[in-house]
Amino acid sequence: MSIDARIAEVISATDVAFNAGLESGVTIGSIATIFRETQVNDPDSGEPLGIVRRPAVRFKINEVHQRFSVGTTTDHVRRADSSLFPGLKNQPERIRVTTDSSARDYRTRVIEIGQYVEIDPPENEATSTE
Repeated sequence: MSIDARIAEVISATDVAFNAGLESGVTIGSIATIFRETQVNDPDSGEPLGIVRRPAVRFKINEVHQRFSVGTTTDHVRRADSSLFPGLKNQPERIRVTTDSSARDYRTRVIEIGQYVEIDPPENEATSTE
């Protein structure tokens, strides 16, 4: 079962604090997900058809306090291949986050303080059957 939370603070380029902790049931290893929602409209009528919801950034919770938790980004991206060095393979880079929209690049996602997130239990807990 997901825990609804919000972004409380951007700690660093890869660490974010959430306003849910032990009191809410968050545990080490939980996964916090920020979603991107896109409104889909009919091209002829302009009528809204629905919303497509996709994960934008995921964080693994690595620190849990009574009323808040901290997670680190888990997703990676690769820079587009460069023709300058065709034999050189691009290494994956960890997704970064910021609240500054001017700092957006191929690996940096812009997030907002107060933005909603869903925190799910660690995979081994989510799939266990008791």
